[in-house]
Amino acid sequence: MLKPINSSFRLSSSITCRLFALLFTAFLWSCQVETTTKQPDLVFDFDQDGVQDQIDLDDDNDGIPDEIETTADIDGDKVPNFQDRDSDGDGINDLIEATGVDKDGDGMLDPWDEWTDENQNGFHDEYEQEPLVSYSIESGTKVWQSEHEESEISIDVDKDGLPNFWDADSDNDGITDLEEWNQQKPVFSKLVDNNADGFDDRLVGHIYTQGDKENKSGHPEKGNEALELYQSIYADGSKGAVKGKPAIDSNNNGIPNFFDSVTN
Repeated sequence: MLKPINSSFRLSSSITCRLFALLFTAFLWSCQVETTTKQPDLVFDFDQDGVQDQIDLDDDNDGIPDEIETTADIDGDKVPNFQDRDSDGDGINDLIEATGVDKDGDGMLDPWDEWTDENQNGFHDEYEQEPLVSYSIESGTKVWQSEHEESEISIDVDKDGLPNFWDADSDNDGITDLEEWNQQKPVFSKLVDNNADGFDDRLVGHIYTQGDKENKSGHPEKGNEALELYQSIYADGSKGAVKGKPAIDSNNNGIPNFFDSVTN
């Protein structure tokens, strides 16, 4: 005959089961807390301007809005245009090809001492109000233009529908832009790009413009000597015979060779 289960045993078992359940629940909760605390949010800020890429309207700080540059990769260097400071891979940074001022030739807007971004969207307020590059649609074709003061040089010099910063031969004279500023065919067969900005590290600073003094329009001043607007040093580091600089503007008309179909 089976003996009845002692009531104290039943009580002890019940307490033990409940205690085990509580301990197991606490264990699961602690694992969840530990897992979540070990997964920090990933923050990307390509141009290091303090504005995260997902809300930054100009990821590479070249003065050209990301929505215009797009996620395409014109030159096939695996850097998307909106983060590529030399989108067409011709050795001339996008800022200069958009006719902007770049005193150090690094492909980024210069006025860091006057940088204002009150709405914290990563786009210099001055350039947001008066874009360096924009376009309109006329008869189904993009017509490129700049609203950032009138420029002596067109955003699309040869009017082929490609802005200069996407066009390896901006003036359509049959000579690539790289040859026209470097005085020789490409000297590098493989891109060296340690900061992954699409601009060959060995070419940074080889093409630059003079400062714009009192004119803060983002374009070089009109009327200055041509050689004081656009200057360059050969990619191999040597200098030309024209005032110690390569003949970046052979006919001294204020338009660099890569934007000028007539250079003689």
